[in-house]
Amino acid sequence: MQPAALTSPSVAKFLILAIVIALFIWTSGSAAANDPSWRYLSASIEKNRHFSETDHNVSDLRLAVSSGGSVDASFLGFFNRTGGLERWGLPMSEAFEEFPGVLRQFFKNGVMEFRLGTGMQRTLVWEFFGGGLAGSPDMGVEPGTHNDYRGIDVGPWQHKVSNFAIDGTRTGFLEMFHRLGGVESLGFPKTEARRDLSGSVRLDDTPGRVRQYFQAGVLEHDLASGRSSIRPLGTMLRDRLYPDNGWMSLLAFRRTGPHNSGGSVDGRLLGHALVPALATPIDGALVGRGEHSYAIAYHPQRHVFYADGWYVLYYDGGTGAGGASGVVAYSKNGTSFENRTKVTHVHTGPGMSMHYIDGTAYVLYSDSDKRRVYLRVGRPNNGSIDLGEPILVADMVKSFGAYFATLAEGPDGLPWILIRSFDARPGTGVLVSHIWLTHPKTVSLDEWTSPLRITTEAEAADTGAGASGSLAFAGDQIVILYCAGERCHGITGPAFALDALKHVVLDEYAGTHDYGVQANGEQVVVVYAGRGVGQQSRAQVMKYRTWSSVGGWTAPTVVDQTNTHATALSVDSSGNVWSFYAQGSSVLYRVRRADGDTFDPARCAVAPRPLERAASHWLAAGHGSLGGLTGLLWVERPADRFEVKFKVLDLSDPQTDGDCSERSVPVPVPVTMPQVHHVRSGDTLSGIAGSHNVSLARLIEVNEIANPNHINVGQILRLPESS
Repeated sequence: MQPAALTSPSVAKFLILAIVIALFIWTSGSAAANDPSWRYLSASIEKNRHFSETDHNVSDLRLAVSSGGSVDASFLGFFNRTGGLERWGLPMSEAFEEFPGVLRQFFKNGVMEFRLGTGMQRTLVWEFFGGGLAGSPDMGVEPGTHNDYRGIDVGPWQHKVSNFAIDGTRTGFLEMFHRLGGVESLGFPKTEARRDLSGSVRLDDTPGRVRQYFQAGVLEHDLASGRSSIRPLGTMLRDRLYPDNGWMSLLAFRRTGPHNSGGSVDGRLLGHALVPALATPIDGALVGRGEHSYAIAYHPQRHVFYADGWYVLYYDGGTGAGGASGVVAYSKNGTSFENRTKVTHVHTGPGMSMHYIDGTAYVLYSDSDKRRVYLRVGRPNNGSIDLGEPILVADMVKSFGAYFATLAEGPDGLPWILIRSFDARPGTGVLVSHIWLTHPKTVSLDEWTSPLRITTEAEAADTGAGASGSLAFAGDQIVILYCAGERCHGITGPAFALDALKHVVLDEYAGTHDYGVQANGEQVVVVYAGRGVGQQSRAQVMKYRTWSSVGGWTAPTVVDQTNTHATALSVDSSGNVWSFYAQGSSVLYRVRRADGDTFDPARCAVAPRPLERAASHWLAAGHGSLGGLTGLLWVERPADRFEVKFKVLDLSDPQTDGDCSERSVPVPVPVTMPQVHHVRSGDTLSGIAGSHNVSLARLIEVNEIANPNHINVGQILRLPESS
């Protein structure tokens, strides 16, 4: 197609009419597309490329059509021909029949589609944002703006594609246009390349951007970096067509393994099939979705409590205008969550916590610079928490950062807060971790003590990833656990005489954030990942011990062998201690009952779906729980976003085995797909019937074959049930 030929008035009128017709077909569907007989029965794979980054395939497919015969849908060929990864980005779905007769595949930067009668083409994605489709504003087409720079006139609206914007900014858009497949890939331009704060066609009001709008894409130049790229309109369209993450309910968007050339596509992926339900005892309830694997990090911090229902705090990892936030979700019974509310007032990072003390909820978090620590206070009421204004607890301006803030009710009934810093040792440049304690001077919480350093220089030498501390109280005695490097340190003594604290090395440490501390009456309960003994000396095991003002520290008790990054501790209102840990891909738990001296046998808590490229799953357990009950939080990644899941555990459950394998299998969706055979050279009806173990007479009958001695190569035959 020669661009110059597209500028004549007659051709322009024809093209405009063609576009209008095409958009009408897009929105309303053609008669053929609405005809159920145009549905695709099955797909065989001619060529395939699997992208491990998103676990999706791009394939050349041969489709069996219900009306008879087959057609080729060359998604991979179209991908390779029109700019590949630079143009399309990674695939976000499999190819699936989104509407009758319309097979689509979503990519980061755009959408491809195959239609019967028209073949492979790009979806006019921009029309969903500025063309009036799906409720978008119709921005129309900007008048042709004179561009003095060399380029080519493309399409019916007489806009130029050039390496320069109208103000002379070098964008390289013409080079990109050719490299990304030209009109076949991007469609016709609807604007000139110009700064995006002018003109009627506009994506947003972001300053410092030069953009040119095409029917199927937007080219963008960042003035600050001098780089040009294509906007990720494919991801944006997915979210517009399937709001509130509705796309996650379709199997086509779920991660899948590589397809083999010569094989066939699972009919559930090809069609508009919903995600299979997982076995309810093992799957848990969906709390919320986010963009970060640390959604409920870190283990010493609390993220769930029970008041008039279950309240869960998670980090959404968002990258929008408001930045990443902490979100609280609510469930009356733990089976369905709602009332998701943002509870942080600044852009923040992972490492927040939520605590419940005598009817009051405390949300604790730091800003994204990890300098300032904030507290918000409120009372839960039927799913909502009326949080007050943020209170600045500490400003660690001289620290590398303020991390992992945790809270406990002090002997004065007020919240005491522990903060970890990461500091450069003077004169050495060596980074060390310290923990600091602050508490309010007034009941109104409007004035706080200056953070007091608790750890010694010797303790701070045990530093590195995961170095942090947590606290609890037994009466007027404070108990602090500081685990870092290769040791866990116990720091105990009177809360109002902090200069008299006693520091001891409790044990070897073999984890990263793998510990927990909670009060249990007149004693404090501690679990941590330590080293085994004897032949298991290098093994990582979960250990349990307690501290009281009378007896001090008890000797450690081994709970079980465990993985890194998989620890949770809960003490319910009856005093039962729940210790959660991971083995392989399963999360197990053992309970030390309030009236017992040993732990019950291990039980299966959950077998989460894999969390990509992580050692194991972040866990959090409930506090404020009713006697004999607790709640468990974990993180999964079944698609391209992370999911926070929740499950209520009942001590009266008779299940006592620690094997999760049999209860982690998904319940399949019953899908019955027609079985077909593609006729090849040399095939006979009798041979086909024999190879598929079906009746020859039924084969002839089902396919309404008038002459059994004549079949055509490429013909699609329906197979009856095996005889």
